[in-house]
Amino acid sequence: MLILCVDRDDDLGLKTGLRGPVVGVEANTEAATRLALA
Repeated sequence: MLILCVDRDDDLGLKTGLRGPVVGVEANTEAATRLALA
């Protein structure tokens, strides 16, 4: 299974300071947690 999401407005980068691409289960879990808490 492949899931692809393009962050066109860079809200992940602006709110969390993370740079993409975010690859892997652990990295995506961390990114989602940081975005939820931002």
